[in-house]
Amino acid sequence: MKKIGIFGLSANPFGNHHLELINAVLKLNLFDIIYVVLCGPRETDKPTVDDIAPFHRANMASMALRGFSRKVKLVFDDLENDVFTRTKELEEKYSKEGEVWHIIGYDLVKGKKTSKILTEWEFGEELWYNSRFIIVPRDGYKVKKADLPPNSKLITQRIVGSSTKIRNIVFNHYLPDEYVCVEVAQYIDAFGLYKGQRTSVSGDWVIPISQPLFYTDRENVKIQQFAEALKRNFEQTRNANIVFSLGGDGTIMDCVHKYLNRRLPIFGINLGSAGHLANQFESQELYREMKLRLFLLPVLSIEMVMENGRTVKKLAFNEIVLRNVKNKRGSVQGAILGASVEFNNQTWTNKGFGCDAVAVSTPQGSSAWTNSMGLPALNIKAERLNFACSNGYYNKWSGGPIPLNSRIRINNSFGEKRPVEAIVDSKSHGNVMSACVKVSRAIRAILAFNPCHDIERKNFEKNFEGFRLE
Repeated sequence: MKKIGIFGLSANPFGNHHLELINAVLKLNLFDIIYVVLCGPRETDKPTVDDIAPFHRANMASMALRGFSRKVKLVFDDLENDVFTRTKELEEKYSKEGEVWHIIGYDLVKGKKTSKILTEWEFGEELWYNSRFIIVPRDGYKVKKADLPPNSKLITQRIVGSSTKIRNIVFNHYLPDEYVCVEVAQYIDAFGLYKGQRTSVSGDWVIPISQPLFYTDRENVKIQQFAEALKRNFEQTRNANIVFSLGGDGTIMDCVHKYLNRRLPIFGINLGSAGHLANQFESQELYREMKLRLFLLPVLSIEMVMENGRTVKKLAFNEIVLRNVKNKRGSVQGAILGASVEFNNQTWTNKGFGCDAVAVSTPQGSSAWTNSMGLPALNIKAERLNFACSNGYYNKWSGGPIPLNSRIRINNSFGEKRPVEAIVDSKSHGNVMSACVKVSRAIRAILAFNPCHDIERKNFEKNFEGFRLE
């Protein structure tokens, strides 16, 4: 039977002590896979997990485990859904795959009858006697074998370190280099984490480019040849720390979708026409070590119910558009939709309106569909989405910016009579009955720019063409 390890943690941030712990568990040669589950909000014992946005924790964990054992898999479901999944629920979920073992610190079993498992956990007694545990000694605790649950194995290696200590070091303006990997240390500094100040969604980053990935338009022979020439300057391994996207904005969008879950910075090199999200090509030597300005850009999480009743989930870098299409009789009628926008614990509803199309866009996508529907393009750092309506004619509305944490629901009550097609980042996904749209809590696209000409400067130059830098 397949053996599964579950290691639940806040990873705030993911430190070297977490890596040591996972390595110690791997040395047992017991598990086929270890799920590292980043927990959601815990109001009782760890309110600090909400001190930074969930995508920061996801990014740092991904960086720390990059190139690590293939037996280790990160799970961000709690972060995405803003929940805390209890141990009992995790066991029920993963027991369908095999024999489950929970990886926990000795501090949770210390005292046995007075342990946190038996006194604080839901279903604590049931878990204590029926579940399997890997017990990890913690610094400052003397292990007593009498405290261990009946179905447990004890790791002999003592793990020293804590995320609390790392946060305190950073808050007191010291470098955490001894306690986290290099990339995580740079990330903390670049985005101003744990410093008692408002965190940023952009930051400067110096990175040695020794192992990049390349993404190109495969139909463009010239770009393919250019990519092959550039590749010769670098070692090619699976432990890449950046992606070079060669082409224009469309290539960058496709590249984002391909590498989004790997959370790698994407540096676009403009070999297309517009290249608003790309950088101008410079000498190949520049790409050996680069000072980059990284932007963490929001991604839409979309759940659609199709005409056949099937549920489809998609991510969008730019936008989702619902537009009227031909019905079975071959005629095109205006869509009659209903919509609601929820934010700040309030829900605003329009139960029926006529239009040709509606669109929800991110700041980086706001210069496309929603802009053509009459809304201004948003600043790349705007804490807003654009929600627009095209050619409204019944209970009509024009739309506008809405808070970034909004949840939008769109329903098509007329179904096959007045069908609407869903287009996500320029790709059609067929006719839909409803769509729920929100910004992903766990995923941000990481776009990299030359600091001397980043996207904020590009936006200014586009909007103020008559101005010159003095």
